[in-house]
Amino acid sequence: MIRAGCKDMEIMKTACVARNTVKSIRSELEESNNDYEKVVERKKGKRRSDFLRTPEFVEKLQKKVQEDPSKSCTKLAEELGVGNTTVRVCINEDLRYHFYKHRKGQILTEKAQENRFNKALKLLNKLKPPVHNETLWFFSDEKNFTQDQKHNSQNNRCCVRNPTRCHCRPDQVPGRRDCVRHHQLRR
Repeated sequence: MIRAGCKDMEIMKTACVARNTVKSIRSELEESNNDYEKVVERKKGKRRSDFLRTPEFVEKLQKKVQEDPSKSCTKLAEELGVGNTTVRVCINEDLRYHFYKHRKGQILTEKAQENRFNKALKLLNKLKPPVHNETLWFFSDEKNFTQDQKHNSQNNRCCVRNPTRCHCRPDQVPGRRDCVRHHQLRR
């Protein structure tokens, strides 16, 4: 409409925009020598002056996480002097790391597996049809197999891209070292 030579008031009423918008577009066209592509192009936003997620910050955070993947976001934020949310967003979006928890598993050494197999065979033999018809079956809630529950998986997490590379605190995590992503456990 500006190219057609319409006045500001006509454009304002037809396009239903404010008069200042029409004036600013007209002045931008005059400054760019009627280069419409330049005026229509989206303008790049400016970063805030206190923007923290710079490439240097991301690199520093990545080094800290690689040094100790079991360190919490709160501790990392304290060390770096930034907010907790900044660290969490940077870990998820910039580094694409996720927190994984160690799954609780049973310690099954060869001796324990052999013992379990023998007990299972005995149990199967007991469940065969009884010799006497008046045999009473009795089951107890006795603990037959030992499970290791000394560690708290809530506090034992690691921050990595791939859960197979999760190796934080292996001395404190007996048994299996399977890891599962943190948000999968919350369902």
